[in-house]
Amino acid sequence: MDLQKLLRVGICVAGIGVSISACTPNATETTTSDSAARTQVAVEQAVWEKLTNDGDAAKAKGDLKKAEECYQAAVQEAQKLGENDPSLAKTTANLADFYYAQGDGAQADKLYKQSLTIREKALGLEHADLVQSILGLARVSSAEKNYAESVAHYERAIAILNKNSMPVSDEVQAEYKKAKDNASGTKGSTKTEAESTEEGGAKKSEGGAKKGDAESKKGDAESKKGDAESKKGDAESKKGDAESKKGDAESKKGDSESKKDDSAKKEQ
Repeated sequence: MDLQKLLRVGICVAGIGVSISACTPNATETTTSDSAARTQVAVEQAVWEKLTNDGDAAKAKGDLKKAEECYQAAVQEAQKLGENDPSLAKTTANLADFYYAQGDGAQADKLYKQSLTIREKALGLEHADLVQSILGLARVSSAEKNYAESVAHYERAIAILNKNSMPVSDEVQAEYKKAKDNASGTKGSTKTEAESTEEGGAKKSEGGAKKGDAESKKGDAESKKGDAESKKGDAESKKGDAESKKGDAESKKGDSESKKDDSAKKEQ
């Protein structure tokens, strides 16, 4: 037997104002069909409330697994009351609160949107009960650093509270101010970042040009050095040729003097 069935049995046995016919479908009918329907709704409502309270108690004790199970069961129970029933919206928002507290922003965001849609259809666009869902969306958006979106949600929630002559808590006001500050800071940061990127690009371009000029000058210097070394080589080659010719001349001179000496000896 599942949790909801166990609760129904407990509720019927406790006798909280529901008829036996609602608890035991095969029992003898003692009420009219309309009365039976109302009794059935009362049972579903009582089960939903019990599951919701049990979820709250489990969460307070730190038993997150049981809390999640109770909240999920409460959603299933509330669905039996009608897809646009405020109880379903409340339970869906409670489950979203639970997931948000556990850091599951994606699941929380999905459930907050579902609860808000139900409440808008059932209650209109300015009912105070919408605030829970809207504030939930504001907090998820802020946690995900979507500050502009978060500010829009906070402003809508505050406007609804004001319209219904309800106070805006210090906590909500502080959260709203922080989201506004972050949104302003993000815009400034984005602008500075863009300017910084542009400036960095310009500096990079300028640096690249200077580097190119430096490399070009280095190339010219190396080319001139090569030319100088080439000329030096030519000069050394010419010097070598000159020394070679000088050597040849001295050799011829030596030969001439040697022949002269030989001639002188012969004459003697």
